[in-house]
Amino acid sequence: MTLLPDLVAERDGDMMLVGGIEMFEEPVGFRPQPPAAQIVDFVRPNGDAMKIRLVGGHPLWGHVLYPAAIAMSKYLEEHANSLLRPNLIDDSSCGKYVLELGAGAGLPGLTSVLEGAELVVSTDFPDAELIDNLKQNANLNLPAHLRERLVVEGFTWGTNPACLLDHLPITANDEKCGSLSQSPDSVPAGPVSSRFDLILMSDLVFNHSQQEPLLRTCESCLRQSANPSSPSPSLLVFFSHHRPRFVKEDNRFIELAKARGWRCKKVVENPDAGLAFPEDDGDQTIRGTVHGWILTR
Repeated sequence: MTLLPDLVAERDGDMMLVGGIEMFEEPVGFRPQPPAAQIVDFVRPNGDAMKIRLVGGHPLWGHVLYPAAIAMSKYLEEHANSLLRPNLIDDSSCGKYVLELGAGAGLPGLTSVLEGAELVVSTDFPDAELIDNLKQNANLNLPAHLRERLVVEGFTWGTNPACLLDHLPITANDEKCGSLSQSPDSVPAGPVSSRFDLILMSDLVFNHSQQEPLLRTCESCLRQSANPSSPSPSLLVFFSHHRPRFVKEDNRFIELAKARGWRCKKVVENPDAGLAFPEDDGDQTIRGTVHGWILTR
């Protein structure tokens, strides 16, 4: 770098900047400030109000309350008896254990706690801003007696899920998990936690390179069904086609799941869900439709 002579002085044989490092500071208003976090009002189907904090602009899209998350939360509320609450047929006295992947603002996970889940482990990429935002939303929306039922973890899909399973009670007769198939990141041998009853994935499949890691994580973390002919542990996958030219690539997640032995049933198709990114190009009918699937094994 060449410095102009009138900006440079010499002291003890060393070159120094006359104005110090401050001369390189950007003037106020030189570039736009990143958007601030915002709190949006959300009214649940049962009429209860929630306040959902969204981070400012974020490269991992954590600044959006997605229509798919809203649709999933509605579905959870409508099917809470089977998906979240204690199963009286099995003489279970506690609610379900739920894992939320790529949680964003965490609305489906919060709904799960409010609708009777025993525990929700809400996760997103281990970015400090995203993780702190999930914790803030839990504090904003969960009453004190339910707050301990939601824990937040940073997690990268496809890696060792031990940090997630550690939140669950250990059951001596449960299978050892570890279907991260022969991966060095698979769960180590020895006593392990029971697995989750329900996994939530809202608007994640458009990250095409991560579809297989997502499935590997789900296969490692979802409890095996006690009755294969009538499986109950479930994976909920809700999404919109934000980029219509990639519909086939988005849907590849479902095809991959079928090829790996998952039973896939479409349970929601809402063409009036709304647009996550109104400013984007592409057919608004395609972009504004939420598709919801339930996967079992």
